[in-house]
Amino acid sequence: MNQTNKSFSIDLSSHIERDGISLNSAALFNVLLLALMFVLLSSKFIVATSFPLNLNDSLELPVLENEKSSGSLVDESLSILHLQGTNMIIFAGKIYSFDSFQKFMSDKKFPNQKLLVKADKNANIQNLLNVCQIAKDAGFERVQIAYIPPQ
Repeated sequence: MNQTNKSFSIDLSSHIERDGISLNSAALFNVLLLALMFVLLSSKFIVATSFPLNLNDSLELPVLENEKSSGSLVDESLSILHLQGTNMIIFAGKIYSFDSFQKFMSDKKFPNQKLLVKADKNANIQNLLNVCQIAKDAGFERVQIAYIPPQ
């Protein structure tokens, strides 16, 4: 008997069926829908009304070009108002509440005048807007907000 040494390679991996990677579109859609719902339900949506404010002619931040100027910074057409706390206005050397200030300003007219508003950190933006509206009704030409840059 003639025996030949034949080596046979058994390639079993070629006989095994491999499952291909496939994405089930329905499962992918469900996962994306759940992610979208999670994002929407965990977000905070705020609806707020707004007050239109034209910065070109109603409010302006004054800029001091030369801090070491020796000239006078007094302007005869400039009135200064101090807004302090939640209900205190100091104007022309007198202290007013918002109601009394509005009554005082209702019969006054300030043509060709500018108003410089100095507000402390406790004054809120609504009070500042109320003062701007009162000043506009009283005929002030411009309302400026004093700004002190942080040092």
